[in-house]
Amino acid sequence: MPLPEGHFYHFQLLGLQVYESGICLGEIVEIIESAAHDVYGVQRPDGRRFLLPALKSIVLKVDLDKGRMEVKVPAGLLEAT
Repeated sequence: MPLPEGHFYHFQLLGLQVYESGICLGEIVEIIESAAHDVYGVQRPDGRRFLLPALKSIVLKVDLDKGRMEVKVPAGLLEAT
């Protein structure tokens, strides 16, 4: 069943490469559902993981054809992992 524009099924997002400013931050390996919004578990190339809130202010673009998601990571989030 089609979803409204800007919405995606979880299976479509799992495996997407996450990029910020042209740099690959990792791959979406899990999606955690919460009452407020989903949270993406991103596996970094060095094996560490970080959690990325699925908010419009953070997720800038999803391109399923290219298998990538463009994001703006909140300040300090990557340093905490």
